[in-house]
Amino acid sequence: MKFTIVFLLLACVFALAMATPGKPKPYSPRPTSTPRPIRVRREALAIDDHLGLVQAAAAIRPPPILPA
Repeated sequence: MKFTIVFLLLACVFALAMATPGKPKPYSPRPTSTPRPIRVRREALAIDDHLGLVQAAAAIRPPPILPA
């Protein structure tokens, strides 16, 4: 009889422990007001490339040296 009561009590405690939700994960979103610098550079290059402002290195040539 005592064993049955103890067993039922332990079963109830275990069931309550399983039904209780665990700790929620701390909510820490990535800061949106100050993005990372590498991301800013990539976005700026993508915008410049889209607008056609970035020229290839081969397109920017020094003026030719004319023979005297």
